[in-house]
Amino acid sequence: MLLGFELSERIERLAEVQEQESDRTKNFDFQGSHQYFKIYTVPVGLPKYRLANIRTKSAQKEYIAKDSKSDEEFFDDPEDELAQKAQHELLIKMGKNLIQLFEKEHDEQKDALILDNKGFVVNGNRRLSVLRMLYNKDSEKYRRFSHIDVVILPPCVEKDIQELERVLQIEKDVKQDYDWHATAMQYRETMESEGLTYKQLQNHWKVSGIEHQIRGLEFAEEYLESRGWTNQFSRLSQGAEYAFVTGMSKELKKKTFPIDKTDLFKKLAFEVIDDPTGVIAFKQISEIAKNIEVVAKGIEQAYDEKEIETSEEVVKGGGEIGGTGVFGGGGSDRATDIIEKSTDKELLREIVKDSLEADKAKKKFKQTKLAVISELKKTQDNLLRAQTAIKTTRTLDKKNVISTLDEIDDLLTSIRNWANDD
Repeated sequence: MLLGFELSERIERLAEVQEQESDRTKNFDFQGSHQYFKIYTVPVGLPKYRLANIRTKSAQKEYIAKDSKSDEEFFDDPEDELAQKAQHELLIKMGKNLIQLFEKEHDEQKDALILDNKGFVVNGNRRLSVLRMLYNKDSEKYRRFSHIDVVILPPCVEKDIQELERVLQIEKDVKQDYDWHATAMQYRETMESEGLTYKQLQNHWKVSGIEHQIRGLEFAEEYLESRGWTNQFSRLSQGAEYAFVTGMSKELKKKTFPIDKTDLFKKLAFEVIDDPTGVIAFKQISEIAKNIEVVAKGIEQAYDEKEIETSEEVVKGGGEIGGTGVFGGGGSDRATDIIEKSTDKELLREIVKDSLEADKAKKKFKQTKLAVISELKKTQDNLLRAQTAIKTTRTLDKKNVISTLDEIDDLLTSIRNWANDD
């Protein structure tokens, strides 16, 4: 399968097609103005994939992590044939929903791809990969994909292309939503390369919550590395964005617990994210953030009562795990050490859950007791007001008053008996 003409041939062929007449156009914002670009037809094998594509950033990292033969610079050379082949495979995996769409007998390309002036696909990489795959699979059946519609951008810089990606990312057609971690990588790269603050970055991308997206990405990277899955983003569950962004980044921003408990919080959050039962992670992570001391005590108590077994007895800072207070342990957080060395993660998660539920029940009971006293005080206030009203009331049916007092006496007797019952 041909995955792009040589650079010199691409430039020559693109120059030739632009000399042809075309009454079809595609319009979008580019280089600061709304422009109309002519649509041309080129062979499906002419363009090359843009390796700096936002959509594939995290997938590329995972490819490198899994392929021992690939180094960190594997996708740096856009002309490299092996890199283009790997990119094609990644795009095909992401384009499964498009395969069925284009397999239909009468379904054709509806939207022109956007190429830069060197023939790299700025927009439509995924669609191109599917069209190529189908044409290569059966060139007769899919002969309508032997050539594709494209528009060709004038000479431009990388910043122009990134801005165009930002604009087109908002549009809704047959496009699939970008993976949150891939988009967060693009935000982080833009921030680092242009030296922007979070506020400037949000204005640049016209998107809110970017700081939490980037911090969520960093937590996801740390989580994957801690599990021996460095950069393997496909291992993250569908709800992972909520766990890392809403559950972790936003809770840390709220500062609901002391900063020295951050490491404990992260380890607890990672254990919740590990849960294979599909628990709603971000909600439980938020509960842990609000009750981190309670959870820590629950873990330590379970260890002291021999419910939790650990792989070793000695913490990193020295001393026994069970030797000091809740946040001691030879300079290391005791609960954190227990989590790290626990040999039964499922049991550990159950203890975390039980600790949260027990504390919730305790708070509810306390609120119930307070509610009893509060309601009695309200009754007392109402009786005092009734006593005051007697002085200003000339006519009143005392039989109704006596009947009401009898009912109140019955209620008071019932409450008094409850209070005296040990």
